[in-house]
Amino acid sequence: MPTQKGLNFGVFYVATYQECFVVEAAASAQSLKKYCPDISICLCTNIPDSKWIKDEYFDHVVSIEPDTNQGTQWGQGLLSRVSSLPLSPYEKTLHVDTGTRFLDEKVLTFFDLLDTHEIAMVEDSPKVSIGVKAYRGRMFNGGAILYKKCDKTNTLFKEWKKLFQTQLEAYDLDPLPEIPYMYRIKDIAMRRKLMTHDQLALAQLLGPETNTLNLKYKILNEEWNLDALH
Repeated sequence: MPTQKGLNFGVFYVATYQECFVVEAAASAQSLKKYCPDISICLCTNIPDSKWIKDEYFDHVVSIEPDTNQGTQWGQGLLSRVSSLPLSPYEKTLHVDTGTRFLDEKVLTFFDLLDTHEIAMVEDSPKVSIGVKAYRGRMFNGGAILYKKCDKTNTLFKEWKKLFQTQLEAYDLDPLPEIPYMYRIKDIAMRRKLMTHDQLALAQLLGPETNTLNLKYKILNEEWNLDALH
């Protein structure tokens, strides 16, 4: 597989609101460059003047503005992530959480999956996700998303953002509005908390048993749910 810098494939981070996430992204990029020095890395952020944004870590930087001031800052950051996914400069993108650490060069082989699929994600587990446990339905984890730039994935991200933004708008209201797909979550405090999680919105569009846009998707191994990829 070619490893020249370019826009064909690359790794994409989103770090917003707090500089600690930019620091995390820089450390993650450094761990990746150790094994794949020629891979292209892009950072999407609303803190473009951070001293941690260095050429040795990031080949491209995309500056964005926050989408909303509703919900919690955690939820606002997740919304920024969802809305930023179409901004990747790559035809084939691996988006990972800023806390990810790379342990070898095998990441270069991941992009080959997009020769036959449009998106690939890992299924979340009720053992580690309060969202899955409370929702009582299968869903993907947003911490690692491998995707191809195409109309279907752009539509997915647009609809995902729309649903998640509705959740955040409802978060501050009292009484808490009904969200149809949260009917199984009887505890009001838990329902309010999960309104700041993007997983439930995604699960209405794409999941291990849901595919409203008829995407060619692949379920990744559970090891992708860890913060160390190898």
